[in-house]
Amino acid sequence: MRDPRVGEGLPSWFVTKTTRADPETIRALYTTAIRCGARAVCVCDNGRHAPPDGAREVLKFVRGIIDDTGERVRLDCTAIRIAGWASSIPSPQFWAEPNQVHGSALGVGERVGNTPMDQLL
Repeated sequence: MRDPRVGEGLPSWFVTKTTRADPETIRALYTTAIRCGARAVCVCDNGRHAPPDGAREVLKFVRGIIDDTGERVRLDCTAIRIAGWASSIPSPQFWAEPNQVHGSALGVGERVGNTPMDQLL
């Protein structure tokens, strides 16, 4: 079933907290969302369950799912800063995966733990 907003020309975006899910569940969720019209997907590690390299591997896995669908879909990442460091800054290889990384400006964001833009930059 396609997202009804897609038929009205509105973009559809799919967001999950996926870093603790098993790979087949992740594949089923994202594949279904893309087939239903999502043109952006967002991987979140709001609980910082994945270590930095693990977060990169989840993003690579989701990038593969996107590629398998053959659709043009933007990959976003929301990572959380806990105890003064951000899981969104794992390694230089990380930046090859997402098209967009979410952050907060001056502590204003979806929630208080979103990674500050100055750390992302």
